[in-house]
Amino acid sequence: KTVIITIIIFIIVILRKCEYNNYLNKGEELIILVEKYKQNTGKLPESVSELGIKETMGEGPYYEKKDTSYIIYFNIGFDKSLIYDSNNKKWQYEP
Repeated sequence: KTVIITIIIFIIVILRKCEYNNYLNKGEELIILVEKYKQNTGKLPESVSELGIKETMGEGPYYEKKDTSYIIYFNIGFDKSLIYDSNNKKWQYEP
């Protein structure tokens, strides 16, 4: 019984890590596009449509321009977000 519970916990941890890495990969792709756009035009895009990307509904990634910075985020479940802030160049979870 203990072995089965350990295996189940191990599988859950691996699946969450894979999901997290998937979010980061998608987010990093969008960060690269935003930074290239900024480098080429000298400004941030107003929306992802300026990057040639169609906005989608669901988990994300979503892009939101601030004054001189931006965030990229994923909605995870009902009450959690994974957010990249261009000011500190870090990803963090927010409940």
